[in-house]
Amino acid sequence: MRFTSSAPGSAVDRPDRDGPGRGRASEMGRRTSPSGPSVLVTGATSGVGAAAAECFVARGFRVFGTRDSQGSRARPEGVTWVGTDVGSETSARRAVEAILDQSSRLDVVICGAGLGVFGRGGDVSIAAAFQQFEASFLGTLRTLRAVVPQLREQRSGRVVLLGSVAGRAPVPLQVHYSGAKASIDGLASSLRREMRRFGVQVSLVAPADLDLPFERAMVSWPDGDVTRRDGIGKAGTTRFGPRPEAMVAVIEAAVTARRARHRYDVCPERSFRSRLRRMFS
Repeated sequence: MRFTSSAPGSAVDRPDRDGPGRGRASEMGRRTSPSGPSVLVTGATSGVGAAAAECFVARGFRVFGTRDSQGSRARPEGVTWVGTDVGSETSARRAVEAILDQSSRLDVVICGAGLGVFGRGGDVSIAAAFQQFEASFLGTLRTLRAVVPQLREQRSGRVVLLGSVAGRAPVPLQVHYSGAKASIDGLASSLRREMRRFGVQVSLVAPADLDLPFERAMVSWPDGDVTRRDGIGKAGTTRFGPRPEAMVAVIEAAVTARRARHRYDVCPERSFRSRLRRMFS
């Protein structure tokens, strides 16, 4: 199934000629929000997740977003919110059941929830390291375990995982964040092969650091014990990262392309590595 952004009054999505769901997709595409193609965005209350949610609301999708612990953050309008705890598999499953009660199917899943732990590899506590993998990798895995059975059953859908160039070009002083994103990288590659025969396309979107509240709110370890030179690893890399609008455009491309690519690097890995070498040499 292929989803395409289109002008008002035209189809929101069209079927692939050679893909599963042929014929059914065009019928869906003639519907208007909130009955259009359904998309789940985790981490939709801020940053790239919020921008992606706004984008797909504007494109006529029915958008469901998960709330995070920062309940005071502004939330995009037009999103149906479902409460979930990324640390609970039961919570993730119930959230997906609530979505299916309202929409009967799930067409797109965008996994963008996570956090960042910042500090020297030998100083960050095991508890903080576990927190990083719990939110970024295991949280994504719990969401996927909840949605994959539905995607297999309907034999169509798109999955977009938000990774990072740091998964392949590890960032000094972000060793745990880099490790968690490397795990997401491997998860996307394996899941893509597993889901192909069910007509589900899986993509990884891998940006460099973004100048977003997420980056500025990375958890430092130990608290306050970060030298000025070390601070480059937390703030300096955002100078050459992509703008949030570029990220959303790439996510939209991964959802709407006839044949989605496995990996979308928003900042070239070679450029990222060379700039890191100059900064830390």
